[in-house]
Amino acid sequence: MDPACPLQGQADCKANFDLIRSWLSQCELHQVCTKTPNHATESPLPTRLIDVNPGSKPGTPRLVLSADLGEATDCSYTALSHCWGVQGKVPKTLRDTLIQHQERITGLSKTFEDAVEVTRQIGVRYLWIDSLCILQDDANDFQKECSRMSLVYAGSYRMLSAADSEDGSGGLFIPRTSFGLQYPEHPINYWTSLLKGPLSTRGWAFQEHQLSPRIVHFTKARILWECRTCVAFEDFPSQVYRGFIGGGIFPAIAGVDWGGKKIDTWRLFDGHQERYEKMIDWELYSARNLTHEADKLPTISGLAAAVARLVGGDVYLAGIWEGDLIRGLLWISLSDTRVTTPKRASNIPSWSWTSYCGSINFLASVNDAYIPSREMAHGLIAILDGSRPTIKVEYIASIKARTSVLGLDPFESVGSGTLQITTLIKSYDIGTNPWNNRCWTLEEGQSFRIFLDDESSQSHSGVVFALLLSGSYGIKSSFGLILQKSHLDTFHRIGIFYTWKTGVINSFRLETLTVV
Repeated sequence: MDPACPLQGQADCKANFDLIRSWLSQCELHQVCTKTPNHATESPLPTRLIDVNPGSKPGTPRLVLSADLGEATDCSYTALSHCWGVQGKVPKTLRDTLIQHQERITGLSKTFEDAVEVTRQIGVRYLWIDSLCILQDDANDFQKECSRMSLVYAGSYRMLSAADSEDGSGGLFIPRTSFGLQYPEHPINYWTSLLKGPLSTRGWAFQEHQLSPRIVHFTKARILWECRTCVAFEDFPSQVYRGFIGGGIFPAIAGVDWGGKKIDTWRLFDGHQERYEKMIDWELYSARNLTHEADKLPTISGLAAAVARLVGGDVYLAGIWEGDLIRGLLWISLSDTRVTTPKRASNIPSWSWTSYCGSINFLASVNDAYIPSREMAHGLIAILDGSRPTIKVEYIASIKARTSVLGLDPFESVGSGTLQITTLIKSYDIGTNPWNNRCWTLEEGQSFRIFLDDESSQSHSGVVFALLLSGSYGIKSSFGLILQKSHLDTFHRIGIFYTWKTGVINSFRLETLTVV
């Protein structure tokens, strides 16, 4: 890596605009970046774009309909990822202002003005901003455009990320308090600025980051670049293969740990990642904030649609893929529910991680439990690389899952969902037996490791342990759901369990349950 270069005194300077253009030119030589991803091969233009009127005498931005643009027109566009902040202060296009915005858009926030300026400086004519290009008071238009969100970001020339702006007043060009040649540190540390920035906590920004082919991040300290091949920094401008930064090939486990939090340096569609398209790091997404919990599924609908185009034939079940159902069901709540009882989304089935309003983790990524997918298991046996022993997995449960979709977009929202499980079960009373660090021991010496979704209360009577799979990784382990009766014929999820004790499940009985 080349020696460090001085940081500019301000972000919006000729040197930085030249640098961004240089990064774009280099990216156009990357084999991976020049290839259109499979999920975006037939990517139509967004319905509306903002014409920024570049040139020696730029005019006022205005909305244009992409259908009105001629075939010979260069329709390349940039997209903006930003924090809305207080909703009433965000410039929006409404049904009453649509005609006005097609003539001229005035009253832009600083972030929007800066995005217009960067778009002009790199020689691109069109810009896409969600609040201006989607009618914010038209439910039909909103639903239609949200269903195409994966194509909007995947089809953009590149995305501008207002990483450190809490709202529209912050802008892309934030005044700098320090510049020049800084004390050199490893550039990987610069990704911590993205983790700490307001945009990295926004739920909607997760799929925007995953889907965009090229991103320019504007932080308080410096400008950062990433494409599907490389990363670069204002003070380390030479592009570096992102594999050297991420340190791994699986996007779900290649995050860098900073104080117990992960920074995802790999993205879903980077390079050869398309082989692992279902291994999205939903754990990172679950820790992000949403203004409306009802947006839990819509905020990832574009990403789910992109994955669906890749895998083909698999069924999407409110955040879980049917082909990976067992691992998808074995999730753990991470929020401190001992203090506050967590909220659950009423319209999403309890067995889906998207029903839980808070951070989650999957048992498959917990250090002391390895759970291969059904495909990886090839039925009952999975042979991993030579450094691991053979893993034998038996899928005990017969499961039929379904969800009822609301609206036109099959990925955006659900009205209900059920699991019909035929498996080995047993009823227990949690709280009547010794409890220590999530390890629950029966009188006869049988032990379970249990993870309750709500740990504000450790006492539950009449719960059902329903086995999902039994396997061995050096020692015998069994995994399953903890359920509680909702109504006469249905159950809902309250947690998961696993046990490493042999013979524990011998006393279980075979039954069929319906989980909602």
